[in-house]
This record gives sequence, C-alpha cells and structure tokens, in this order.
Amino acid sequence: MNISKILLQNPIPLYTIISREKGKNPNCYFIDEPEFTPYETENFIANVAQGGSVNCEYIRFCAHGNGTHTECFGHVSKSFYSIQNVKIPFLMLAQLITIEHEETSTQYPIHYLPIQKIKNGVPALIVRVEYDLQYKIKYNFDGKNFSGKNPPFFTKSLIQRLKAIGIQHLLTNLPSIDPEKDDGKLEAHLAFWGMQNRESIPLYPNDTITELCQIPDTLEDGLYALHLGLSPFESDAVPSMPVLFNLD
Repeated sequence: MNISKILLQNPIPLYTIISREKGKNPNCYFIDEPEFTPYETENFIANVAQGGSVNCEYIRFCAHGNGTHTECFGHVSKSFYSIQNVKIPFLMLAQLITIEHEETSTQYPIHYLPIQKIKNGVPALIVRVEYDLQYKIKYNFDGKNFSGKNPPFFTKSLIQRLKAIGIQHLLTNLPSIDPEKDDGKLEAHLAFWGMQNRESIPLYPNDTITELCQIPDTLEDGLYALHLGLSPFESDAVPSMPVLFNLD
C-alpha cells in the first residue's frame, strides 16, 4: 500500500460510542448496560454536580456486548492471551463488501460472499450485512437489542474460504461471526484462528475479528486504508475505533 495515496484529511469512523444513556448502546447476549459511577468515599464524591471538586468515575462495561470491539484468539483459548500482544499494522489495506441476507431459518447462516470480488493481497475484509430481523437492519443499529434474536452469522466453511485467500482481519456489523446459540461451539471463531479446540495453538495468532461495527449508510463498497484503533486494555477483546481513509 502506497502511504502517499492515503487521504488522511477525512477519516471515516466505523465504531459505536459507548453512551452514558441507557438504550443508546447496542446490546448482545443479555449483557448489562454500561455503568458510569463516580468515585466515592465516606467524605468525598468525585462529581462536581453533587458537590465534589472534580469529576472522576468508574466505568463498567463488557467489550463483547456493549459496542464495537476487536478480539484475538484469546477469546476462545483456554490459556489467557491479550490482544495487546497481537502484531497489527497501524494502517492496512481493507475492502468493504455489502451483502443482502434474507431470513431463511430460525438461525440465519451466511454461506456465501462474492469472494471473486476480493482483491488479491487485501489483508482486511469488512462485511456489511443488510438483513431483516424483526425490524429492518440497514447497516446501522444504535440502541438495537440483539439479545435473543438469533442474528445472522458466518458458516465455518465460509470462514475457511476467507482464510484460504489470506484474510487476516475480519470486520462486520454483525454482533458475532458465530450463532448466538450454538452450545458453545464457536466453530467460525475457531476456524478463523486455525484452532481445532480451546487448547490448540492457533495457526493465525496475529489475526483479529472486529464485531458490531457501525458502518455509514452512504459508504460505498471498495478499497480503503484501515486503522483498527484498539484501546489499551489487557484482555482478549477491547473496545476499538476502526477508521477508514479514502485512497487517491
């Protein structure tokens, strides 16, 4: 990728903001809403509106259920592994592809992507799925509750085809690449990292999955430069701020 061809003036965010307001965040797996609580002792509260001298608060959230997040193989590994140990380029070439997906069963498997349209050598693929799920989902979903709704997911065989063509970083507006209910199999996740089970060594330890992306309706399919923007937590998954840049 030619750095001089990247138009840095107009970044295109692909992430949700973890909102203070209840009902403003997407929700998955019945995970609690984020909580913002001021630090407090017997004689002090860190909230200026309540008489304190400063504002200083605890923030409680779950990366997997409260917004855009990026995860590494530690998400499905028996041994702890932090995403901070993953070697990720600061900028990489990415391709955005949009597919329409109809409800076809109780679960909604995605078997097909136009892989022939993916450019050779592109390490990052952004899959924007448009679908109906008791309400119309068209790319964006501020405040949408996915819990118990069985959203679409990618099949294991599709993930294996993406790995075969060299996709290292997968981003999607879906809550997960696996079914909401699959008895804990997570076959697509395991396939993405090249793991046979929770104890095996991954074939692709530096690859990532980013879910719950917020992709602008007006953004056209095509090639972009991508910065994943991971937050600095020692965890298998962290809130992230993926940003795209147009190419000249």
